[in-house]
Amino acid sequence: MRPNSIKSLLTAGESPTDKEEVFVEFLLVSPSYQLAHKQRTVGLTKEEKRQVPKDFKKVLEIYDACGDLSGQGFESWWELTGRFLLRVHSPQEEIVIYPVDLKLKAETLVSQFADFVKIAKSAKKERKSPITIVTNKIRTTALHVKTALIYEKGRAEIGRKTRIENWKLAVMGGLKSKWTKGIDVASRKTEANMEARVFLGALVSKHFKEALYIAENAARGVFPSMEPVDTGLEFDYTESTRLLTAYLKNKNLERFASSNSGLKVRKTYYERKVKPEIKRQKMIDALVDARIKVMKLAASRD
Repeated sequence: MRPNSIKSLLTAGESPTDKEEVFVEFLLVSPSYQLAHKQRTVGLTKEEKRQVPKDFKKVLEIYDACGDLSGQGFESWWELTGRFLLRVHSPQEEIVIYPVDLKLKAETLVSQFADFVKIAKSAKKERKSPITIVTNKIRTTALHVKTALIYEKGRAEIGRKTRIENWKLAVMGGLKSKWTKGIDVASRKTEANMEARVFLGALVSKHFKEALYIAENAARGVFPSMEPVDTGLEFDYTESTRLLTAYLKNKNLERFASSNSGLKVRKTYYERKVKPEIKRQKMIDALVDARIKVMKLAASRD
């Protein structure tokens, strides 16, 4: 069997995990990675060159390995690049679909398979990657919350001279918290909602701080990690939203094209986890509202 055929077998059926998929989004919002993108595309201004972190060569190495992520969707990136980068250091079991020609004798099949395993293990050792997806307690749900907040902040502040308050982002983004209930972004500051504003503002600030560490570690080839990274750089929320929008647009176009071609389209994290939860919450809210109306009607009759 040829090495190229073995390579195809080794990667066949390797579907990305949710964590591998959100890795791309954190790269796109990373301030260091955005500088690398500018360096490799239009070049840096004098001011941007002064902002370059000391380990910028490492960031450029990651950028060169991953390519221009905003110029393509996830599916094409995964097929051509992602799987070969993110699965090298993966602790997951590698299960390979191996073709068997039942017309051959058992002894021949065993001999061929032994050769395949030998070459396949050698091919795996030759695969190198500067990126490591680590196993830890950081949940995929929490990662998506952070990128959603970054996107929402950039979207809300485009064309505005003033920054949007963090507590408003929590409400607009539907952040899960008891403090988001009963508070509206248009409401004025009162004693009744002051505590909720303070708590939600601190919660969103915490998400942004953690997101910055995760994004900057991703730009250096480790994901997800909240190890402190001191570069002096901060999020450019509007640029992050612009890059994420371009990436998500390409992602949806690729999915639409695949669906129209009759190909099976893998469900996204949003479709599998977020959308059903929204539907479930709407049903609960509807039941609660109905119960309140019944109780009020019963009370009025009494």
